[in-house]
Amino acid sequence: MSDRTTLISLLRERASRQPDRIAYTFLANGETPENTLTYRQLDGKARAIASLE
Repeated sequence: MSDRTTLISLLRERASRQPDRIAYTFLANGETPENTLTYRQLDGKARAIASLE
């Protein structure tokens, strides 16, 4: 990776290398794990949002 890596390029790389690894955990009330997103799911959601513009 270069020094100029963007968040999007990092997300895409992680989604291709570790698609089923948990990338994000949503916390209910800021404390209790409620839901998770894998790198594949997070990348898919980011791409869907980007396609709306």
